[in-house]
Amino acid sequence: MKKKFLFGPVKSRRLGISLGVDCVPAKSCNLNCVYCECGAADNFFLQAQMFFPVSDIEKELADYLDQKPMLDYITFSGAGEPLLYAGLGELAGLIKKKYPEYKIALLTNGVLFSCNYNFSSLSVFDLIIPSFDAASEDVFRIVNRPGPGITAQALLDGLIALRKNFTGKIWLEIFFIKGINDSNDEVKKLAAAAEKINPEKVQINSLDRPGAEKWAVPPALERLQEINHIIPRSEIITRQAGAFLKNPEIKKNIADFLSRRPVTAADLSVLSGQEKHTVQKQLDELQAQGRIKSSKTTAGIFYISINNKNKQQSWNS
Repeated sequence: MKKKFLFGPVKSRRLGISLGVDCVPAKSCNLNCVYCECGAADNFFLQAQMFFPVSDIEKELADYLDQKPMLDYITFSGAGEPLLYAGLGELAGLIKKKYPEYKIALLTNGVLFSCNYNFSSLSVFDLIIPSFDAASEDVFRIVNRPGPGITAQALLDGLIALRKNFTGKIWLEIFFIKGINDSNDEVKKLAAAAEKINPEKVQINSLDRPGAEKWAVPPALERLQEINHIIPRSEIITRQAGAFLKNPEIKKNIADFLSRRPVTAADLSVLSGQEKHTVQKQLDELQAQGRIKSSKTTAGIFYISINNKNKQQSWNS
């Protein structure tokens, strides 16, 4: 049965076997980051919304979790900003109460932490991985393309407030774009900001899939290694082979999986347990039907579904 709110589980390079929970409409965000693997944002929101009833997502989770699957994390992420879901804290609390054996993680851009956020709603999370990609306002506007009223300083203040109010683990992610936020000056500012946020560790990330903008490319590995020496408690996140878990449900829903993130044929082969030539045939058929498209990068050919929605240019409050 096709899932509306769940995806995976996938074998995450950071979180082990992770079941994804996607609780906002696709590409709904308050930033429009140039590196986003989900593509450019379609729906812009400045405040959290109750996009779906909590009970609908809870039911889908219960149908899956009642089978007692082997998971390292239940992870709120997906094709939009999870903090924009007004029922996030309530839903996470219900999961923790009914399924205490599972750890819960949140991947977020952290924007709403600067808006008098109710941090107590996040108390059940075991891990939060927020992003902070630019300490300078001009660089922030190039990399993250924020909505009205969102500034780099406000984002930093919100992440500092998160550390003061959250007792779980925080892993800070910094996404580097060649020639944009990887200068020595900006890296030093980011290192200083990271010290103020005080996460357990800093994860240095870069593109290994197609981003929202073709000009957004990763720095060379040598440069990332230099950055790694500048930022304390940091590690470089690198792409690993076989990054997905075999899963029969996803095997039957390749197009649905590709609607969430770009994937190569090799990835899907590992994910589905099928031979690569069988997966490639399915991808070719989907592409011939106009349901997916491909993008060639230095890391391989990635496939993603085609979203025919018209873009919304206005910001929603």
